[in-house]
Amino acid sequence: MQPHELKAIRQAMRMTQSELAEKLGITKEFVSMMERGRTIEPRTALAVQRLFDTTPRLGPEGGIPTTLVERMACAIYGQKVGNPNYWGAVTEAEIKEARAALAALRQPTEAILKAMRDTVPIDGHEWEYVESGAAEHWQAMIDAALAEEG
Repeated sequence: MQPHELKAIRQAMRMTQSELAEKLGITKEFVSMMERGRTIEPRTALAVQRLFDTTPRLGPEGGIPTTLVERMACAIYGQKVGNPNYWGAVTEAEIKEARAALAALRQPTEAILKAMRDTVPIDGHEWEYVESGAAEHWQAMIDAALAEEG
């Protein structure tokens, strides 16, 4: 994207430099520098591209993320643009990445089973009784998160 294109798009959308800066999670001064032709960092270029993309998404215009998959997608997007608090432009790509990451969690590790062993109250049962279903309980929780609809 060329600097003059950014300014033209911003003006066509009737946004001030301050509004654009807020949407991108950067300063107004940086928007001004970008419009004057300074080099745009890849993460900022990605944020600009996503901002002007009309694909349905999560975020202020598309709703607050409520499911675990949506929250994970927001975290993934935040890492891509270098602003972990920015979640206004999540697309299907981040949703797919979040689902893949969550599916990878389906098989509990020994550390997870140990944490369950150390923290789950067993109320008179021996741990072996509880542990025999621990992996299934964990998988059921992950399956429920994958099936959630926002």
